[in-house]
Amino acid sequence: MGRFAHFGLLGVVSAGRETGDLAFEREHVVEHVRYLVRAVLELGGGGAELRLSVARPGLAPVADAVRAAVAGLGATVVDDPDRVAAHGYYDGLCYKVFAVRDGTRRDIGDGGLVEWTRLLLGNRKERLVIGGIGVEGLATP
Repeated sequence: MGRFAHFGLLGVVSAGRETGDLAFEREHVVEHVRYLVRAVLELGGGGAELRLSVARPGLAPVADAVRAAVAGLGATVVDDPDRVAAHGYYDGLCYKVFAVRDGTRRDIGDGGLVEWTRLLLGNRKERLVIGGIGVEGLATP
């Protein structure tokens, strides 16, 4: 696959406050993943794979909700606990999205929890979920 100096990005962002029981994280991480995986499945001309990384055991219910949502779409979910590139950037849970076409897996995008609004506002209940895919990767054979 060719690399681009400039590319179009489909980004998703959700911010809000935790109300208990990881409700915000479960709702919005699932929402983002479903949206991005569906985009890959519908526009990428093949399948999709989601690689899920959980660095904090307390976020396991969020990961379980993501697995169930993605399995319902017909995409593959792979647990990736050793994703070291995401440590220090994402906050305890992240994912990587791949388009799969003709046996080739292409890195399309990623996302997860970040602590930016929590730090900016000085409130430990603030939550932020981000994600995105490079749209040229969907059209590139």
